[in-house]
Amino acid sequence: MPQFLADHNFNEDILGGLTRSGVKIDVLLAREVNLQEVGDGELLAWAAHQGMVVLTHDVRTLVAAAHRRVRAGETMPGVVAIPSQLSLVAAIESLATVAVCSRDTDFTNTILYLPL
Repeated sequence: MPQFLADHNFNEDILGGLTRSGVKIDVLLAREVNLQEVGDGELLAWAAHQGMVVLTHDVRTLVAAAHRRVRAGETMPGVVAIPSQLSLVAAIESLATVAVCSRDTDFTNTILYLPL
């Protein structure tokens, strides 16, 4: 199962819903490691160094930074982009499926948009 880094805007209600449903997911919040105010590139670089897939609702700027990173030949463990307008239930179910059914390397240099 991949390890995840939730960016500073990530809706923690999704993570709470996963916990309440019994799904175990390894997630670190950006603020827990003082990354809440860094730029997208720095966040992605930190996540790559740690081997963590980034969880985000920022389907515009963070995803663009991820594309730039890959085009520059820098590896990236991946990004899971969940549009903020997706319902809480759909976000929880989709992320649960991804977390439980994935291996660490499934997202390398990939941006996955939920729902599937």
